[in-house]
Amino acid sequence: MKILTYQNGNLTEEDSDSSNVKRISKDKIKKLVVKSGTSVVTDNCSMNLPAMVDIARQLSIVRKEYDIDVAYVSSGAIGFGMIEDGITERPTDIYKLMQLSTLGQGKLFSQYCQFLQNYGLKATQILVNEHDLDSHLHLDNLKKQFDISFKEKNKIPIINANDATWGYEIKESDNDGISAVIAERIMNADLMIVLSNIDGVYNKNPKDPDAKLISHIYSIDDKLRSFTDGKSTNGTGGAESKFKISENFSGPYIVANGRTQNTIIDILEGKTIGTYFEGRK
Repeated sequence: MKILTYQNGNLTEEDSDSSNVKRISKDKIKKLVVKSGTSVVTDNCSMNLPAMVDIARQLSIVRKEYDIDVAYVSSGAIGFGMIEDGITERPTDIYKLMQLSTLGQGKLFSQYCQFLQNYGLKATQILVNEHDLDSHLHLDNLKKQFDISFKEKNKIPIINANDATWGYEIKESDNDGISAVIAERIMNADLMIVLSNIDGVYNKNPKDPDAKLISHIYSIDDKLRSFTDGKSTNGTGGAESKFKISENFSGPYIVANGRTQNTIIDILEGKTIGTYFEGRK
């Protein structure tokens, strides 16, 4: 099977079994960050509970069977707030969005608590803002909290932006930036898995019938950025925020479809799905 790769301004077709195409081996992954965008946990103005249940199931396998330290970053507080308020179109007023996040965050977290409890796991809620990510003291405190959860084996940190006080993640990256900082500076993660509502990064707008998935990206440049644009309907991520992950995280990361069942496990079992971004370390 042929797959599309990108390096130094060139799109190239390679055999999927080529030695150049990276495979993930779960045996080499000790620390993992998984991130879900708003478009994964919501669907057509409703909560996407089946996707959340499946993510909880996969996190339990990662934690309990694979013995991997995993932190989970989930967007969706604003989306859940919109559902609670009966709003179908995302407001443009930043303060209304902040207020919606306070309405939706509790509901979002309670769902994860319920679903993880079914697998014998507990969720620890962590909300962060820009001051936390800029402060050595705050980062150290967060790291210690993560370490305690990992040592206790039955807890998974669930992180979101504190949207009630921080507007940047609302406007710009749907938690992609937070995930990268956590992976790099708190976890020293071996891998990030970024779950979206599409299969990865494409060579043109994914709505175009001729669009092809880029399976492996070796380098990010302006030409690659020119292939993709746009943001999700109720989120603020999009391809550009996925590219910016590499500015804050030096390891490899994979962008894949979080609405597809078993995506996290399939990646860790070495299947070639999604878009693999080459890390710098």
